[in-house]
Amino acid sequence: MRLNLNSLCLLIFLIPFISCCNRFGYNSVIHEGIGVDNYSIQNLKTVSIKNKLGQNYVLINHLDYSGELLYKKYGVSFYYLVSKPTEIFSIALNSNYKGKTSKGFVIQKMTVNDLVRIYGKPRWNRLKDAIYAHYDSLGVYFQINPIEAEPAEFNSYYTNDSAILKKMDSYYRRVYKNEKISEISVGLPKSDF
Repeated sequence: MRLNLNSLCLLIFLIPFISCCNRFGYNSVIHEGIGVDNYSIQNLKTVSIKNKLGQNYVLINHLDYSGELLYKKYGVSFYYLVSKPTEIFSIALNSNYKGKTSKGFVIQKMTVNDLVRIYGKPRWNRLKDAIYAHYDSLGVYFQINPIEAEPAEFNSYYTNDSAILKKMDSYYRRVYKNEKISEISVGLPKSDF
């Protein structure tokens, strides 16, 4: 195959565009406890994200505790502590994300029932307006939008009461089994992300 100068120029022009459009696409993979594709949390800096993904992000301040670089186009957010603004501690992927986890969970297609089947029993909790299925040892958790108020006994974020934990697991698995996941967050295993 011979390329003329015009074809070569067009190819050189399209390569960055093609690779840009494939970011966080259907072949993208969330690696639990590590990151997404070649974005590794341990080595990721805000400046490198901006260099790779550009300046088309929304900057969100979360109560002067953390900052979020939200790239709506890709369905991805990168979080950093306000006290350490150059270091990323978590990556969150919302329902616009087209890829899957390394275990095969697809946010756009699967439900809480699929989540529990694939990952096993989570640690459940509710913070403000979201319910979370935590897999702390794997470095991943899944956010679910609430559809009803849960029993008052579930209000404690940290509980070691095995009877309450069992009730929580049964309740969330029953009530939310057919609900979709709204966000997947990745952080270092056993860290508070």
